Amino acid sequence: LDSLLLKPNPPRAYLLYGASEFLIHHYGKKISTLLAQGQEITTFYYDECEPDSILSMLTQDSLFGGDTFIVLKLDKKFDKKTCEKFLNALVKHPNNGLIIEFYIASSKTDAQYMQDCRAFAQSFKNPNMQVAEVRFFEPSIQEGLEILRARCKEIGIEIHSQDLRYILELQNNNLAIACKEIEKFGIGVKSPSTDSKS
Repeated sequence: LDSLLLKPNPPRAYLLYGASEFLIHHYGKKISTLLAQGQEITTFYYDECEPDSILSMLTQDSLFGGDTFIVLKLDKKFDKKTCEKFLNALVKHPNNGLIIEFYIASSKTDAQYMQDCRAFAQSFKNPNMQVAEVRFFEPSIQEGLEILRARCKEIGIEIHSQDLRYILELQNNNLAIACKEIEKFGIGVKSPSTDSKS
Protein backbone atom coordinates (compact mmCIF):
# COMPACT_ATOMS: atom_id res chain seq x y z
CA LEU A 1 0.00 0.00 0.00
CA ASP A 2 2.80 2.45 0.85
CA SER A 3 4.43 1.92 -2.55
CA LEU A 4 1.05 2.32 -4.29
CA LEU A 5 0.54 5.67 -2.54
CA LEU A 6 3.93 6.90 -3.78
CA LYS A 7 2.92 6.46 -7.43
CA PRO A 8 1.96 9.60 -9.42
CA ASN A 9 -1.77 8.77 -9.73
CA PRO A 10 -2.87 6.66 -6.76
CA PRO A 11 -6.38 5.15 -6.79
CA ARG A 12 -9.33 7.34 -5.81
CA ALA A 13 -11.30 4.55 -4.10
CA TYR A 14 -10.17 2.46 -1.10
CA LEU A 15 -11.68 -0.29 1.02
CA LEU A 16 -9.69 -0.81 4.23
CA TYR A 17 -10.46 -3.68 6.61
CA GLY A 18 -8.89 -6.42 8.70
CA ALA A 19 -7.58 -7.37 12.11
CA SER A 20 -5.90 -4.08 13.02
CA GLU A 21 -8.31 -1.24 13.78
CA PHE A 22 -5.30 1.00 14.34
CA LEU A 23 -3.94 0.41 10.81
CA ILE A 24 -7.38 0.85 9.23
CA HIS A 25 -7.70 4.26 10.92
CA HIS A 26 -4.03 5.17 10.38
CA TYR A 27 -4.10 4.51 6.65
CA GLY A 28 -7.56 6.03 6.22
CA LYS A 29 -6.16 9.26 7.62
CA LYS A 30 -2.93 9.00 5.60
CA ILE A 31 -4.76 8.35 2.30
CA SER A 32 -7.37 11.06 2.84
CA THR A 33 -4.64 13.63 3.57
CA LEU A 34 -2.77 12.56 0.44
CA LEU A 35 -5.82 12.66 -1.86
CA ALA A 36 -7.38 15.84 -0.50
CA GLN A 37 -4.12 17.84 -0.42
CA GLY A 38 -5.48 20.37 2.04
CA GLN A 39 -9.06 20.45 0.74
CA GLU A 40 -12.00 19.59 2.96
CA ILE A 41 -12.67 15.95 3.83
CA THR A 42 -16.20 14.86 4.74
CA THR A 43 -16.40 11.98 7.22
CA PHE A 44 -19.49 9.90 7.92
CA TYR A 45 -19.65 7.62 10.96
CA TYR A 46 -21.53 4.32 11.13
CA ASP A 47 -25.28 5.08 11.19
CA GLU A 48 -24.70 8.44 9.47
CA CYS A 49 -23.60 6.58 6.32
CA GLU A 50 -26.74 7.12 4.25
CA PRO A 51 -25.99 5.80 0.71
CA ASP A 52 -28.19 8.31 -1.16
CA SER A 53 -26.53 11.31 0.52
CA ILE A 54 -23.07 9.90 -0.14
CA LEU A 55 -23.92 9.17 -3.77
CA SER A 56 -25.29 12.69 -4.20
CA MET A 57 -21.98 14.13 -2.98
CA LEU A 58 -19.91 11.85 -5.21
CA THR A 59 -21.92 12.71 -8.34
CA GLN A 60 -21.36 16.43 -8.16
CA ASP A 61 -18.36 18.67 -8.06
CA SER A 62 -17.84 20.91 -5.07
CA LEU A 63 -19.69 24.22 -5.05
CA PHE A 64 -16.40 25.97 -4.34
CA GLY A 65 -14.51 24.44 -7.24
CA GLY A 66 -12.73 21.80 -5.18
CA ASP A 67 -13.08 18.07 -5.27
CA THR A 68 -15.21 15.88 -3.00
CA PHE A 69 -13.37 13.59 -0.58
CA ILE A 70 -15.43 11.26 1.56
CA VAL A 71 -14.34 8.94 4.37
CA LEU A 72 -16.86 6.37 5.60
CA LYS A 73 -16.35 4.60 8.92
CA LEU A 74 -18.59 1.53 8.79
CA ASP A 75 -19.36 -1.62 10.71
CA LYS A 76 -21.93 -2.86 8.15
CA LYS A 77 -21.08 -3.64 4.55
CA PHE A 78 -22.79 -2.05 1.56
CA ASP A 79 -24.44 -4.31 -1.00
CA LYS A 80 -23.05 -4.76 -4.50
CA LYS A 81 -25.51 -2.34 -6.10
CA THR A 82 -24.55 0.48 -3.72
CA CYS A 83 -20.84 -0.16 -4.31
CA GLU A 84 -21.41 -0.06 -8.08
CA LYS A 85 -23.20 3.29 -7.80
CA PHE A 86 -20.40 4.80 -5.72
CA LEU A 87 -17.67 3.59 -8.05
CA ASN A 88 -19.55 4.59 -11.20
CA ALA A 89 -19.89 8.09 -9.71
CA LEU A 90 -16.11 8.20 -9.28
CA VAL A 91 -15.60 7.07 -12.88
CA LYS A 92 -17.66 10.09 -14.00
CA HIS A 93 -16.03 12.43 -11.44
CA PRO A 94 -12.44 11.11 -11.29
CA ASN A 95 -11.12 13.96 -9.13
CA ASN A 96 -13.38 12.95 -6.23
CA GLY A 97 -12.28 10.32 -3.72
CA LEU A 98 -13.82 7.67 -1.46
CA ILE A 99 -12.23 5.84 1.45
CA ILE A 100 -14.19 3.18 3.32
CA GLU A 101 -12.85 2.07 6.71
CA PHE A 102 -14.69 -1.15 7.52
CA TYR A 103 -14.51 -2.17 11.20
CA ILE A 104 -15.86 -5.19 13.04
CA ALA A 105 -19.26 -4.66 14.69
CA SER A 106 -19.56 -5.55 18.37
CA SER A 107 -22.33 -8.03 17.49
CA LYS A 108 -20.16 -9.98 15.01
CA THR A 109 -17.62 -12.72 15.54
CA ASP A 110 -14.23 -12.51 13.82
CA ALA A 111 -15.38 -15.20 11.37
CA GLN A 112 -18.59 -13.32 10.53
CA TYR A 113 -16.62 -10.10 10.06
CA MET A 114 -14.16 -11.75 7.66
CA GLN A 115 -17.06 -13.25 5.72
CA ASP A 116 -18.52 -9.73 5.39
CA CYS A 117 -15.09 -8.40 4.37
CA ARG A 118 -14.79 -10.95 1.56
CA ALA A 119 -18.29 -10.13 0.29
CA PHE A 120 -17.59 -6.37 0.53
CA ALA A 121 -14.29 -6.73 -1.35
CA GLN A 122 -16.01 -8.73 -4.12
CA SER A 123 -18.58 -5.95 -4.53
CA PHE A 124 -16.06 -3.11 -4.39
CA LYS A 125 -14.71 -3.45 -7.93
CA ASN A 126 -15.09 -1.53 -11.17
CA PRO A 127 -13.63 -2.43 -14.58
CA ASN A 128 -13.25 1.26 -15.51
CA MET A 129 -11.10 2.42 -12.62
CA GLN A 130 -8.36 1.34 -10.24
CA VAL A 131 -9.65 0.44 -6.77
CA ALA A 132 -7.49 -0.42 -3.76
CA GLU A 133 -8.83 -3.09 -1.41
CA VAL A 134 -6.52 -3.62 1.56
CA ARG A 135 -6.69 -6.19 4.33
CA PHE A 136 -4.64 -5.34 7.42
CA PHE A 137 -3.16 -7.81 9.87
CA GLU A 138 -1.92 -7.02 13.36
CA PRO A 139 1.50 -5.43 12.84
CA SER A 140 4.66 -7.15 13.99
CA ILE A 141 6.85 -5.49 16.63
CA GLN A 142 9.16 -4.24 13.86
CA GLU A 143 6.26 -2.76 11.87
CA GLY A 144 4.93 -1.15 15.04
CA LEU A 145 8.33 0.42 15.73
CA GLU A 146 8.47 1.82 12.18
CA ILE A 147 5.06 3.45 12.67
CA LEU A 148 6.17 4.92 16.00
CA ARG A 149 9.41 6.25 14.44
CA ALA A 150 7.39 7.91 11.68
CA ARG A 151 5.08 9.47 14.26
CA CYS A 152 8.08 10.80 16.23
CA LYS A 153 9.43 12.38 13.05
CA GLU A 154 6.04 13.98 12.32
CA ILE A 155 5.88 15.67 15.72
CA GLY A 156 9.56 16.57 15.83
CA ILE A 157 10.93 14.47 18.68
CA GLU A 158 13.82 12.05 18.90
CA ILE A 159 13.43 8.85 20.88
CA HIS A 160 15.87 5.93 20.76
CA SER A 161 14.64 2.66 19.28
CA GLN A 162 15.01 0.78 22.59
CA ASP A 163 12.84 3.42 24.28
CA LEU A 164 10.20 3.09 21.55
CA ARG A 165 10.27 -0.68 22.03
CA TYR A 166 9.84 -0.21 25.79
CA ILE A 167 6.83 2.12 25.27
CA LEU A 168 5.26 -0.35 22.85
CA GLU A 169 5.81 -3.33 25.18
CA LEU A 170 4.53 -1.33 28.16
CA GLN A 171 1.27 -0.78 26.24
CA ASN A 172 0.97 -4.51 25.33
CA ASN A 173 1.83 -3.71 21.68
CA ASN A 174 -1.23 -1.46 21.39
CA LEU A 175 -0.10 1.05 18.76
CA ALA A 176 -2.94 3.48 19.36
CA ILE A 177 -2.02 3.88 23.05
CA ALA A 178 1.72 3.90 22.28
CA CYS A 179 1.21 6.75 19.79
CA LYS A 180 -0.74 8.72 22.40
CA GLU A 181 2.14 8.24 24.87
CA ILE A 182 4.65 9.49 22.30
CA GLU A 183 2.47 12.49 21.48
CA LYS A 184 2.68 13.52 25.16
CA PHE A 185 6.45 13.94 24.68
CA GLY A 186 5.79 16.16 21.68
CA ILE A 187 3.56 18.68 23.46
CA GLY A 188 5.14 22.10 23.00
CA VAL A 189 7.60 20.85 20.37
CA LYS A 190 7.38 22.63 17.03
CA SER A 191 6.79 20.40 14.02
CA PRO A 192 10.09 19.87 12.18
CA SER A 193 10.26 21.93 9.02
CA THR A 194 14.04 21.97 8.70
CA ASP A 195 15.25 19.00 10.68
CA SER A 196 18.84 18.17 9.69
CA LYS A 197 19.29 15.34 12.20
CA SER A 198 19.10 11.74 11.06
